[in-house]
Amino acid sequence: MDVATNLYASLIEYVNNARNNFDQYELAAKEKNPNADYKDKFDRNRIRSTRVTFFEGSSETVLLHGKEKFRIDTFIPIIDTLYGHLKNRLVAYQEIHDRFSFLSQLTTIDSDELTKKMQ
Repeated sequence: MDVATNLYASLIEYVNNARNNFDQYELAAKEKNPNADYKDKFDRNRIRSTRVTFFEGSSETVLLHGKEKFRIDTFIPIIDTLYGHLKNRLVAYQEIHDRFSFLSQLTTIDSDELTKKMQ
């Protein structure tokens, strides 16, 4: 079980580092499919009409296109969700490891310590 928790921790670290490697993944994807491009590159921009009260003033709307829109709206939320779920699963594995790790030491542990860990 110790190996599983260590591997899970390593996977979580890898996923966390992957969040900052978007450009690498984009280049690898473009190498595999050079004709692919972002969908909104060919779409025309729509501007939403919004009602603004006198006290609110006009707010600046941020329009993201192509690469940045995909990164912020899709890539980062997927990575963050995966990271959160992996962390939750790691907590469960660590709890199981803490409770039952003594079973892997049955041949080397003395009876008093075994009784203590079983409680």
